[in-house]
Amino acid sequence: MFVDQLEFSEFMDLSLMSPAIQRAARRREVAEFKWLIMSPGHFVIHITELDPLKPKLIFKLSSDAVKRVTRHRNTFTLKCGPGLVEKYLGFWDLSKTLLMVLEPRKYHFEGNYYLDFVFDFTKNFETFTMSNANLTLNQAKKILESIDVNVFRLENISFEGRRPRKLNLKHKNMFINVYKWFRFEWYLDMKCQKMTIENDVSLNDLLLFVKSWIDGNLENLEQCSFNMIEHIGGNSIIRDNFIEDLRKIVTVVRSDFLINIQRLDGKRASMETCLLQCHHIVQDYF
Repeated sequence: MFVDQLEFSEFMDLSLMSPAIQRAARRREVAEFKWLIMSPGHFVIHITELDPLKPKLIFKLSSDAVKRVTRHRNTFTLKCGPGLVEKYLGFWDLSKTLLMVLEPRKYHFEGNYYLDFVFDFTKNFETFTMSNANLTLNQAKKILESIDVNVFRLENISFEGRRPRKLNLKHKNMFINVYKWFRFEWYLDMKCQKMTIENDVSLNDLLLFVKSWIDGNLENLEQCSFNMIEHIGGNSIIRDNFIEDLRKIVTVVRSDFLINIQRLDGKRASMETCLLQCHHIVQDYF
């Protein structure tokens, strides 16, 4: 079919204008498909082609647009109503239209507004960032437990309604910066490989974390970084007291700002302390 021979941006232009093209065209493989939502008005999709030298295609909604679809170089603007519900429905329809003719290798999500329809298209994301948003219990469980993400970031999240008693942390690489409702105990049996805890952690929390690792939990963990309340790296008294508490639960070898600990099964970890940060790095067996 002639549409399969079209240059990519021309192909996308025709696909937006013609349902017949959407139904007849062969799906084209693309490198990345990204939803970018910064409410109240910024609803955008980025598409990256397989050729990294080619520019991204940008699709955005606008209540000020004159025509239903306007194209300027690699940017497509689609007309929608001014209300949030109208933008939501327009964004859903745009996503359906694009994914009828595209086959992305990787999906990305970044936003401050929860969109449940994206999970109808995929449950596997290369990156997923939710920030400055309000979530319900079901929404929090969805993004933390029911999808698979390589790099996951959650920051400045408020909670609506009933708060969770327990959330499972299992994405491969996670960055958490959430205060008040996020419980430290949820980290003690997490399944991720790398974790960065950006909200403040106490020395007692850190001891609980080490104890959990000693007890055989955190088996997937390769590295974890903490922002600390106390200046563990810069205060020798706090550091010495912390090491003495560590010695009660694990074998400790101290070297400057590096603390090496070892489990009974031979698995080791290094704890690097520097001012208000602590990095827990798991090493191989002897």
